[in-house]
Amino acid sequence: MGMGMDPDLDRGVEMALRDMILSLGQLGGFSGEDACTLCSLAVDCRVTQTVNGLKGVHAMLAKRLLARGGYLQPASCCSSGWRSERQN
Repeated sequence: MGMGMDPDLDRGVEMALRDMILSLGQLGGFSGEDACTLCSLAVDCRVTQTVNGLKGVHAMLAKRLLARGGYLQPASCCSSGWRSERQN
């Protein structure tokens, strides 16, 4: 989960997404490009508070997408691509 707080809601969303991208890289082993692609496909942004002129935003990603044996894992053969672990 990424979080951003700013008086401008758009800036708060941007901060939350950047936080999520960094977390995916550091904790999940995703390249910046792959983390950005995953965020554009699967992250939901939620406004969590509007207090004292600040707007809080959470960027949420379903844990099942990252769990071992989950749907998406960083591609091992190249830096920009996705490998589906489950075939439908």
